[in-house]
Amino acid sequence: FDLVDGYVLSYLDHQIKPYESIYQTLFERYSLKPEECAFIDDNIKNIDTARRLGMLGKKVEQNQFDSVQKAVLEIVGGD
Repeated sequence: FDLVDGYVLSYLDHQIKPYESIYQTLFERYSLKPEECAFIDDNIKNIDTARRLGMLGKKVEQNQFDSVQKAVLEIVGGD
């Protein structure tokens, strides 16, 4: 957790994906605008909720670091 500015943990906040409440908690806690956020996950239901709320959503392959790396580079505009 030292690498991130903040997080929402299901077991602490008693909320889970894909329900909108966990995303809303993230937005409110850190004063985030959904349209300025990206969401990366291997579960399309979670991505669909993020997109419905206005976030950029990227699907990755489960347990595939290269897939995550590619998604991050697409988001930040890298090669």
